[in-house]
Amino acid sequence: MKVIKPLNSICLFLLILCGTFKNGYSQNLYAVDTVRIANIVFYDANWEGLLDSFKINDLSNRVLADITIDGILYDSVGVKFKGNSSYNSVGAGKKKPFNISIDYIKNQDVYGYTTIKLNNMFKDPSCIREVLSYEMLQNYMPASQANFMEVSINGNLHGIYNSIESVNNDFLLKHFDSNNNSFFKCDPIWGSPPPMGCPPSGGSMSALYYTNSDTACYKNSYEIKSDFDIAWVELVNLIQILNNNTSQIPQVLDVDRAMWMLAFNNLFVNFDSYTGSGHNYYVYENDYNRFNTIVWDLNENFGGFSNAGGQPPSNLSLTDMQNLSPLWNDQDIYRPLIKSLMAIPDYKKRYFAHYRTIVNEFLANNTMKNRAVELQTFIDSYIASDPNLIYSYNDFLNGLNQMNGNVPGINELMDPRYTYLSSETNMIKVGPMISSVQQSISIPTAMDSIWITSNISGSNQAKLHYKDNLHAPFQAVSMFDDGNHNDGAMGDGVFGAIIPPHNPASTIYYYIYAENNDAGRFSPERAEYEFYSYTIEGEQLAVGELVINEFMASNDITVTDQNGEYDDWIELYNNSADPINLNNMYISDNLTTPYKWRLPDSVIAADDFIILWADNDVQNGIHTNFKLSSLGESIVLSNSDGTILDSISFSLQSNDITYGRYPNGTGSFQFMAPTFNDYNTLLSIQDKDKEFTYKIYPNPASNVLNIKVNTGLANKIGINTIGIYDVLMRKLHPPILKINHRTFTISLDGLSEGIYFVKVDNCSQKLIITKN
Repeated sequence: MKVIKPLNSICLFLLILCGTFKNGYSQNLYAVDTVRIANIVFYDANWEGLLDSFKINDLSNRVLADITIDGILYDSVGVKFKGNSSYNSVGAGKKKPFNISIDYIKNQDVYGYTTIKLNNMFKDPSCIREVLSYEMLQNYMPASQANFMEVSINGNLHGIYNSIESVNNDFLLKHFDSNNNSFFKCDPIWGSPPPMGCPPSGGSMSALYYTNSDTACYKNSYEIKSDFDIAWVELVNLIQILNNNTSQIPQVLDVDRAMWMLAFNNLFVNFDSYTGSGHNYYVYENDYNRFNTIVWDLNENFGGFSNAGGQPPSNLSLTDMQNLSPLWNDQDIYRPLIKSLMAIPDYKKRYFAHYRTIVNEFLANNTMKNRAVELQTFIDSYIASDPNLIYSYNDFLNGLNQMNGNVPGINELMDPRYTYLSSETNMIKVGPMISSVQQSISIPTAMDSIWITSNISGSNQAKLHYKDNLHAPFQAVSMFDDGNHNDGAMGDGVFGAIIPPHNPASTIYYYIYAENNDAGRFSPERAEYEFYSYTIEGEQLAVGELVINEFMASNDITVTDQNGEYDDWIELYNNSADPINLNNMYISDNLTTPYKWRLPDSVIAADDFIILWADNDVQNGIHTNFKLSSLGESIVLSNSDGTILDSISFSLQSNDITYGRYPNGTGSFQFMAPTFNDYNTLLSIQDKDKEFTYKIYPNPASNVLNIKVNTGLANKIGINTIGIYDVLMRKLHPPILKINHRTFTISLDGLSEGIYFVKVDNCSQKLIITKN
């Protein structure tokens, strides 16, 4: 979700719009300005035969391989084929789609992602359908990232793929700040009849059509992704309400998000979706008991799939698709998400407001057409050298403007479609104009009520929607132009409404929606996915009072969380003389998205520490919604008002070595032995590029450790200047014996298995102790 500050809303909105396709950081796996280069080396020479066998027999098995991405090796990954039509469309040895589990055997990730999905550009002569589609969709709702990856297999070029972010637990945590609620992929088991005793679904399959209350009757039509069966009850409750009790729909469904999905599917003729085939989407229930729809599988967007669902004709011609009604399937009982929502006049106006926004932002000004050309130009050389391209290079060059088989060129479809929509009855209706959105106090305190005012013309109703939690439903209050709502004179076109006081340091999110008898309009126009905001005055710290003190991006055996897991961790330190409440402060692993994770309502005492487990997991304790990449990225700590308190960008990290400040809390960052939840000490890790002045062996050790120092060091080293430390940097005192002038022996009998550090002359080396 994007936040727009109200006082500069016009400038910021234009910046966001103009920056829709700005390049991401190269460390983002899905940066669209980067073609990732990968080489898969399979352990088994018969890898393709095994993968085909697993796929044909619907087995979840994977084949082991190493994969090198951008020069970095990830070993022991698990590979399987994916897809249905896209898999069956190519023959042996050709470019079949892949699903690659990076953490199949080892705890590892690629730029923070553990799953890579590679699509083979099936039914896409232009080769950019998916990347272009997801890039546009991300402006309106949570959606997968997508870019390109050129793949070699066993050293031989195999071709360029679309690389699509998986909709998995990581995705949910990133967009909904939870991943432990009811979660379904709405995809049927094709060819499977209803379970015994269940009525037929009428061809609706996964389209939320209600048959009866028995959860067993839905298990062939939806794939559960949750790990608890009560999720089926929640899903059937959603379906029952959507079909039979429409007044309760907002309690179980994020209606606005569903309407963005429906508008996008219809506008771009994405029929291999809920709108047409009735599948290829996800639903996830957030912490407020409302299901969110998530778009998936856009490889046949722009008319690549012509089966339009239950409303005849079911298979549309190119002309039919060019002139597709924005209300297609609104009378189809087997598409209740469309039928039920479009039957409510208020929702229908909101739907068309969203529809017009997408048209204006991507069709009216040729933004989509220009971006399509940019993407094709970017991958041109990769397409030309692809030995397994499904279409020809000439098909690629003509893929925007010419029909290929039954796949329309993107412009061939969308240019006439824009012409049709420009005169379509519902599309030409004019909604109110909303401008000059203002709040009465720019930085309010917890005692302040805030008046929101705006110039609104051509409206017979305006409402202010607001909330104080990013994922909560908005609540609405009416706005008035009566002279009694901080709105100036009665009838002057300025409308006002009040937001009551909120807790210190909380953030308030809001938008305005106005309508007349014909149409509605949002401000900002991408609401509810974008909105205005302000932060209540609260704990606003000066730079240096709270700092990132130490972190470990590769925790193999150093320290576990409360569940016994070796997760990445970040240590914050309170440099000040007063306690600090973390409420509404933020931490992130990306400088461009500082609001990624909100810190809990916890207090750090003066001169004290707090540990954040950076594991992208929902557990007891403090666990962020991101992991740290050992390959390098950033950590940024932000005040409750969004100002940056501290940040660090780091490069490649070593296993079980931390990067921290010395002196503690104030110094520069350096590699060091871990001081988990304690002061960073002088004990540091010697520069990896220098030779150690002493040698320890064996390592790993079991019962005895030997230390051999160089000749120069031997003259000043004695038993009392050698130390063994645990991971919390507590000095231990095992027996130490000097054998000769340069060699010492330490008994390890009293020490348990784990990681330790040996300190000699203020220089440390990591020691691993194992017990047989």
